[in-house]
Amino acid sequence: MSQGSAPYDMQIKLLMIGDSGVGKTCLLLRYANDSFSPTFITTIGIDFKIKNVDIDGTRIKLQIWDTAGQERFRTITTSYFRGAQGILLVYDVTDRRSFESIRNWISQIQQHADVHVNKILVGNKCDMTDEKVVSTEEGEKLANEFGIQFWECSAKNNINVDESFIGIGRAVKDRLVADGLGGPAPDKDDDEEENQNEEPEQVEWGVVEYYLLHTVWTMRAAIMILLLRLLALSRYLLAFHDNTITFYGILLQLWIGIEIDTDD
Repeated sequence: MSQGSAPYDMQIKLLMIGDSGVGKTCLLLRYANDSFSPTFITTIGIDFKIKNVDIDGTRIKLQIWDTAGQERFRTITTSYFRGAQGILLVYDVTDRRSFESIRNWISQIQQHADVHVNKILVGNKCDMTDEKVVSTEEGEKLANEFGIQFWECSAKNNINVDESFIGIGRAVKDRLVADGLGGPAPDKDDDEEENQNEEPEQVEWGVVEYYLLHTVWTMRAAIMILLLRLLALSRYLLAFHDNTITFYGILLQLWIGIEIDTDD
């Protein structure tokens, strides 16, 4: 590779979807960072990781988007379906409801994603054999029904994590190559004059939206903390003014949707 050429031959955008708590973030962190945390932290809106891999001799830059499973983030999540080239449908083998939700997620894909998008079904937490309620046969049957790959994984014990991501990456790569959209990245030294006339690289709007989203939620959290502190201060210094406490309680209800007991 000559100096100035791109460090990858192909860029692929993957999307992880599934109900909240199935372990999408844990799978992503295990694959991208080889790390695991047992602490459950809800994804706010969407997050992403980058991983460069070599699949069958092709250097691929994987841009992997991790989505929130809660209903309140559904509008944000579905907005990322359109640009995805591969989608990992994740369920928890110890949670039958998350498995039954896969059909709904596939319906969302059919509505919002590209018709040719590659899909893979992933059953996470396969290490928890004593609590398993969705059998391997059920997962295989559902995957065969939709004609997609199937893997049972464990982010905790690093079982089949690499295989599932490489599997979907390879499927996307093969499709893009067959469609004539693959191939090596352009080399600046091979065609210097053409590159001088190229327009500047466009901004990845998905990345911009991600940072804007997190900025908004950070500001929201800061304001919420401020309101909580004002409410606490009011209880200590203005406890005899019931109207003041009620006022801050209403603000909190409007802002974060929780009920505050204003009665002493």
